[in-house]
Amino acid sequence: LSSAASDVYKRQLLDGENVFVESRSKPICNVPEIGIGNKPIDGGFYLFEKEEMEDFIKNEPSSKKYFRPWYGSREFINQKPRYCLWLGECTPAELKAMPHCMERVKAVREYRLASPSAGTVKLADKPTRFHVENMPKGNYIVIPKVSSENRKYVPMGLMSPDMLCSDLVFIVPNATAYHLGVLTSNVHMAWVRAVCGRLKSDYRYSKDIVYNNFPWLMHNEAQKEKIEQTAQGILAVSYTHLTLPTIR
Repeated sequence: LSSAASDVYKRQLLDGENVFVESRSKPICNVPEIGIGNKPIDGGFYLFEKEEMEDFIKNEPSSKKYFRPWYGSREFINQKPRYCLWLGECTPAELKAMPHCMERVKAVREYRLASPSAGTVKLADKPTRFHVENMPKGNYIVIPKVSSENRKYVPMGLMSPDMLCSDLVFIVPNATAYHLGVLTSNVHMAWVRAVCGRLKSDYRYSKDIVYNNFPWLMHNEAQKEKIEQTAQGILAVSYTHLTLPTIR
């Protein structure tokens, strides 16, 4: 995906009749589907800064296994996660043995009951669950919804199943190194600059306009292997201070 190829692609996008890109619910090509991360609607009671989590665990050591790294756009771009107390799969007996966790569950229930939204009030019946739950069983790609126009590329990366993402990012489950390589290429960025929305002047990535309409180019096996190697190199350089998985 050279600069020359990118220039050709840009000319194909810009030198011609007007093309109106419409919203699509599914990708136009045979690629993994994209979605949003998790949406707790918890009033912030399940989210912790690192120091807050450590203090909580000191008071309730058995809660340690229920904390997960939590990434929104800001946390991912800055590589500084918050932490989420995920109790959605915790049994009633386990919860009763953790009074501090029970306090959080009760606080979330009360927060939801006080909402003017009937849908949120209904969620109070299951206070340990999120409004939207999207937790892939395998590795997945994360794409911030908003990022600076001053960057050459939209920051993207690979997450493992133990890491949770918020609805401020998009996630692509069942993705491979090839998919990450294409999405972090000059070609894809040419497409992003041409069709994405803007928040002020920053890139506002979208699934229905940007990702689902992106015309993935056909690559042979040798080209795919080269793209995969490039993606691995991007991960190695960008996230050396994090414990992130290797894409297979």
